[in-house]
Amino acid sequence: MVSSRRPNILVTGTPGSGKTSLSRRIVERLGADDYSHVELSAYVRENGMTLEYDEHFDTYEIDEDRTLDALEPVQARGGMVMDHHSSDWFPERWFALVVVLHAATEVLWDRLSARGYSAHKVRENVQCEILNVVRDEAFESYPNAVILELQSDTEAQQNEAVDAIARAVEQITRHEYEEDGQEQEEEEKRSVC
Repeated sequence: MVSSRRPNILVTGTPGSGKTSLSRRIVERLGADDYSHVELSAYVRENGMTLEYDEHFDTYEIDEDRTLDALEPVQARGGMVMDHHSSDWFPERWFALVVVLHAATEVLWDRLSARGYSAHKVRENVQCEILNVVRDEAFESYPNAVILELQSDTEAQQNEAVDAIARAVEQITRHEYEEDGQEQEEEEKRSVC
């Protein structure tokens, strides 16, 4: 038997690694009735949770406190699939599964250039991928989560990633069910004594 709890999933990776595309496919595979996608960058823009514009990084700064407060009830329901390139400011308890997406540097360069990113911003993001900045941040931030590192250069790799994530979700929910059963047995033993 599987737990009725739906684990929250964080999909992280360098910009251009395929986070949003993969997150949508995860929700489609796991069921839109049970899972919802939060594309964090769009969410903060749509809900006015940005601060000043950072010209050096060519992006808006996020009001992290307001964003976390707004997302607390969303994550509490379970089944949240969040995608964002940064993972170190979310509470560790939010995510049972963290997916770190990788893309080849040539693929990243092409994807980011197609988005109209400046050459400086493209180089900076490719360098982050080479140095495993996002990967290292995920492993430091979520020592107790299941972490999958997956490649996302091609359609076939995205399909394989969705399959791997679905298997991981099944294992996580099965493990939580077993833990719940053990806790219930212990509680019943205590109440008998």
